[in-house]
Amino acid sequence: MPDDMRFRNYITADTEALIAVYRAAALVLGRQGYTEEQINAWAMYPEDAEAFRRTLAKGVTLCAVIDGVPAAFGQLHPVDHIAYMYCHPDHARRGLGSAILSMLEAHAQSKGVTAVRVEASAVARPFFERFGYRVLEVERPVRHGVTFMRFKMEKEFANQQGDRLDKAGLSPLPLGSGNPDLVIRAAQPTDYETLLDCWLRSVQATHVFVSANDIQSMIPHVRGYLSSSESAIWVACDASGSNLGFMGLSGNKMEALFLAPEFHGRGIGRQMVRYAQSLHPALTVDVNEQNTAARQFYEACGFVVEGRSEKDRQGRAYPLLHMRLIAPNHHALQQPVHENLSAVERKCQDR
Repeated sequence: MPDDMRFRNYITADTEALIAVYRAAALVLGRQGYTEEQINAWAMYPEDAEAFRRTLAKGVTLCAVIDGVPAAFGQLHPVDHIAYMYCHPDHARRGLGSAILSMLEAHAQSKGVTAVRVEASAVARPFFERFGYRVLEVERPVRHGVTFMRFKMEKEFANQQGDRLDKAGLSPLPLGSGNPDLVIRAAQPTDYETLLDCWLRSVQATHVFVSANDIQSMIPHVRGYLSSSESAIWVACDASGSNLGFMGLSGNKMEALFLAPEFHGRGIGRQMVRYAQSLHPALTVDVNEQNTAARQFYEACGFVVEGRSEKDRQGRAYPLLHMRLIAPNHHALQQPVHENLSAVERKCQDR
């Protein structure tokens, strides 16, 4: 990924740049599926910059910005419809569109949407199919007297999480300046095996007080937890879409926070805690008493111990510390903290 790349919401000053992205995508990428006549007609839109500005201001419009210049954008409007998804050909196949689509989908889910639709071009159809969209029907719209083929597509969300999120209009945008490429989005079914591998490697690297047999016995329970609809699972990934770790939230309870070992100590855990706090300010978490580094990490983030259980929820000899966020240490959240252990509630703790 480029050194200076980030995602943010659309602003009015982006309008001309997004017109350029749109037209470049139509003229260059459009050649993969359309005739010269169709491409030229496609690229004529948008003709009115002010009208396009008003269109982009609706719903949620996200931009991928490289060196200060928008390189890709997507729009969700209305809340169950992907209205735009375009990437400049100079930056195609770098994961920009994938990251934007994931964030728009997560926003739709946070509003209680159970399915999202899109009218995809012949060029974009394979992209959406990779994300689980299916063709409902073939449409033949006419633009500037030229007929096009496009595909009305839909994706149903298998793991609805919207009713567990705050209704404050939050979007899963990257948080903080420490990791400008970090994206936090809702988990999808295609993530589960990757997240299970992340959990296993993280536990093996850090939970030295847990026996190998106990760790193996937990795998089916963790797999079931990840695919369950009982908790909201949020994924941390880089701008290319690669999964770095995940957290599980059930109301204000942080049930899990795990990062792949190679990403420990980079501030990603702090940003995930900040994101969880934006959803549920009164966060709580359970930490294994033997997990000294995890306790120190949460204390640095503003958590305090308010209780203790002699055994875990399965009655095994892994004492739990019950912690609550009372006064976030904002300085600590903005500075590097070595977090290499993760808190787990009973669903991830069948030991």
